[in-house]
Order: sequence, then structure tokens, then C-alpha cells
Amino acid sequence: MGSITIMPNKTYLGTGTLGRTTRYTYNKKLITGAKIEVTREGSTMELLLEHELGHALGWPHHRVEGHVMHPVLPRSGRDVTGLKNK
Repeated sequence: MGSITIMPNKTYLGTGTLGRTTRYTYNKKLITGAKIEVTREGSTMELLLEHELGHALGWPHHRVEGHVMHPVLPRSGRDVTGLKNK
């Protein structure tokens, strides 16, 4: 993997959206880098940053209450069950 850049968002992310990750790949399989954009509010939220780093590593959403990759921040947590390195 190349580099992961974390930066303030430059465009509107949508109502209630605190962060967005764009992953760059080669042949849709090899992750070559990622850009994480966070809002001012999201920049100090540890769970949000962990969640977006998960996306940078290729992890999908998990709709399990308390999981770090839950798509709704208030329902997320520290559970990492089922995550694997890409």
C-alpha cells in the first residue's frame, strides 16, 4: 500500500456525513493509497477516524451494533470481529 492522506473535506459530504474515504487501487484489487476527508466535527472523533481507516484498508460496512465498521457512528464501537487484512 502507498499512503493514506487525512485532510479536511473540501466539498459538501451530505447531511450527517462526517467523513469519506476514497481508495485508489490497481486492477481493482491492489490498494495503492487512500484519501480520507473529514469534517471539522469529525476530525476529533476517534471512532470516526478508525472507521475511515478501515475503509482505506478495504473493509466494508458491518451492520452489527458496536462494530467499528457500522455505518452509523452512534451505533459503532470497538468490535472488529470478522475483519481481515486485504
